[in-house]
Amino acid sequence: MPRWRLSRRRFLAGAGGAAAAALAARPRRPAAAQEPAAPGGGPAAPAAPFATRPMVMGTHAMVAAGHPLAAEIAVRVLHEGGNVVDAALAGSGVLQVVRPFASTIGGDLFALVHDGQTGAVVAINASGPAPRAATIDWFRAQGLRTIPATGQLSIEVPGLVGGWALLQERFASWPLADLLAPAIAYAADGFPIYPKLTGQSAQFAALLADSPAASALFLPGGQPLRTGELLVQRDLADSLRAIAVDGAGAFYGGPLGDAIGRYCQEQGGLLAPADLATAPGELRIPIQTRYRGYTVYELPPVSQGFVLLEELNLAAGFDLAGFGPNSADGIHLMVEAKKLAFADRLRYLGDPAFVPLALDELLSPTHAEQRRAAIDPRRAADTPVAAFDRRARGSDTTYLCVCDANGNAVSIIQSVNSPWGSGVVVPGTGILLNDRLQNFWLEAGQPNSLAPGHRTAHTLTSFLVKQGDELVVIGGTPGADDQVQTNFQVLVNLLDHGMNVQEALDATKWSSRPGTLEREQDQPYVLTVERRLDEGVVAELVARGHRVQRVADYTIGAHKTIVRNVENGVLMGGASAARDGYAIGW
Repeated sequence: MPRWRLSRRRFLAGAGGAAAAALAARPRRPAAAQEPAAPGGGPAAPAAPFATRPMVMGTHAMVAAGHPLAAEIAVRVLHEGGNVVDAALAGSGVLQVVRPFASTIGGDLFALVHDGQTGAVVAINASGPAPRAATIDWFRAQGLRTIPATGQLSIEVPGLVGGWALLQERFASWPLADLLAPAIAYAADGFPIYPKLTGQSAQFAALLADSPAASALFLPGGQPLRTGELLVQRDLADSLRAIAVDGAGAFYGGPLGDAIGRYCQEQGGLLAPADLATAPGELRIPIQTRYRGYTVYELPPVSQGFVLLEELNLAAGFDLAGFGPNSADGIHLMVEAKKLAFADRLRYLGDPAFVPLALDELLSPTHAEQRRAAIDPRRAADTPVAAFDRRARGSDTTYLCVCDANGNAVSIIQSVNSPWGSGVVVPGTGILLNDRLQNFWLEAGQPNSLAPGHRTAHTLTSFLVKQGDELVVIGGTPGADDQVQTNFQVLVNLLDHGMNVQEALDATKWSSRPGTLEREQDQPYVLTVERRLDEGVVAELVARGHRVQRVADYTIGAHKTIVRNVENGVLMGGASAARDGYAIGW
């Protein structure tokens, strides 16, 4: 077991008894009127042969995270008396150590926080802007039509550390030094390399080999990482120690930011020390809609969260429960709703500080009614809205959520964008940098056009559901454009079909995108489905004009979700088998 080196507290075996008793003794707010039925508590869903693991249940607290070590640390923080934000921050710190291909302190973070006492919901956007030198004219002068997907020219200002600082300052009860102690220990002492990490280092070996510091870490001796060995990241541990002591000031306007900016400049990049002078991160009001009697909250722009709310608004006009789960009728109508909502994303989503976005109109019943009228219940729409660039973005991300019996909850989603981000590790820091800048368009006058100081449209998103004043569901997933599609499916499984949380996550998933998996730009839609989808359903979808492409089971979506029963306080946690997620509670 790693040596935690906590500054004020120690993780002791069996130390959770007193904390658990204290949590159990805390008064619970009266349950809201039970109209509609609680998620997963309605008519029993059909027996689910697709269930991959047991639903985790408890009455005190629940964690669902993108790696077992992160989930375990978050639970230990709760046992030690930390609150849900303390637990989430400790888990977030561990995630960026143990899933370096998906999230590092060189990436971004978004969060939703729910106060079980007041019912308030707060959103945090900690995505960084484009460097000051990043302009359309500069890239055009280099003969580039799109921003490179990797390397120095793909890097934007990292925002994750700014998000940590904001969460800790506003909502946590423990100091940052305590919260980062487990992450520091796993970086300094190592953690066991698992198959997914092995596979990612092998698959992207060419990218990692381009950066000497990345190659030294993740291709030791020129070979991919080996499952069962330890990955030690001592430079990263030192960087985390600096943040633990000096907070965001160690990164923004401090030695870490200076080292990152200077190295990028030396290597011909656009990111400079001046770009890292100020910490990104701001409190935002979440956006919301009503669906089947529930209130669904989402992250506001620059997140694509409004797409999920628009999908739900469109779906509200159809009897999805009557069609049954994963029926041809249900899938067809949901896919067509998704196409319309994505068209609005493409047309309108940019940095709201510079690009107006009429969310009141987009999320209005009138807009939903007008858009719903464009759906043909018997025929798939085939032609995507014209776009400058349709490549999928943000495919490597990790997620965690924490909830206690009183409805205090937090959701954190963090990412370096693509697998291994830019592929650039800054020597002496252990920090892998993102490739988020590539998500901008090099076409002037568009909502997501590149401009210095602007933040690109983000796929990162997560959801929170309330029944009256009470939180009943919190969850999210990695998956780029799939996030708002598979979150849509999970919520329909819970709220329309009455599945329990693990059934909802394990149910067969689909993904609709222009093009094929190999080429996605300016092509007709392809509906990708997991192989276990019923053959008769597939045949009916094809008959309606869907171009169906099958992929392996449990490869679409990687959800972590918690459902809370407000009548008896029971918490139910689930984690999809698609990746390395794990739920733990008691």
